[in-house]
Amino acid sequence: STTTPTPLPTLFCFVLVIKDTREPELMKVFLNKGIGIFACDNFTVLADEDLVLGSLPDGRPVPVEAVPGDKAWMANIPGSTQKVWHNTNIFLRAWYRIQQDGVYRHADWTVKVDPDSVFLPQRLQRLMLERYYPWGGASNSKWLDPTEPMYLANCLEFHSLQGPLEVFSRAAANKFFGGLSTCENALTDWKTWGEDWFVHHCMQTLEVKKAEGYGLLNDMWCHDQYLNTGHTYWEECQANGPTCKDLDAAVWHPYKSPEMVETCLRQALEVETGWALAET
Repeated sequence: STTTPTPLPTLFCFVLVIKDTREPELMKVFLNKGIGIFACDNFTVLADEDLVLGSLPDGRPVPVEAVPGDKAWMANIPGSTQKVWHNTNIFLRAWYRIQQDGVYRHADWTVKVDPDSVFLPQRLQRLMLERYYPWGGASNSKWLDPTEPMYLANCLEFHSLQGPLEVFSRAAANKFFGGLSTCENALTDWKTWGEDWFVHHCMQTLEVKKAEGYGLLNDMWCHDQYLNTGHTYWEECQANGPTCKDLDAAVWHPYKSPEMVETCLRQALEVETGWALAET
């Protein structure tokens, strides 16, 4: 008898691109190779202005949905000297557009990444299957059921959801996108927040539980220990440059130039069996 392969969890992925930055350049690296969100089961690219990115390697043009309006701005976190993007205003327009389109309803998981996140969706699917699904060998406490409302925390230092990788179950996506107006009204200070802080508080408001997704993201702004090195991912990259060779992560962040994105991608794919990144 033959064994039917276990299906991988399906992903709907989206990204919001700020036109007047280097982000369009970064997205074109992924687009030209059909990698990153362009390798998800379904994807949506949004931008703060009209934007043309180009076509996939098979010639299909990639539409970009514009959500024009007030711009994001960089400012201190209230009560802190740390500066962050206050970008919830733009993301709200993007989230409402995604809610209207409804594509996320057909995927097990909705995934948002940043343009400067190097992302391997097939790796994320495999890691979630191996680590969290019962048929991947996960213990009961780790099961992630897309029909249960949950989102994945990815920074152990703060037990937080960091914006470079946001993963919602189908049930959580339904509650989040359907509950945006509820959160706007309940969270009175949201205009001074970064979008990931809004997501976290909105999920709490909507009673969506936080599950563990630690290790899926290597983020220079999260000070978790990198592997067993005794230092952080930021320190590793400061010492050795782009570092994307570990098989236990699916996203590396931030990589701010096309050259650094190419280097990170090449490292990540060289250690992924059966993958090789062609020179362009």
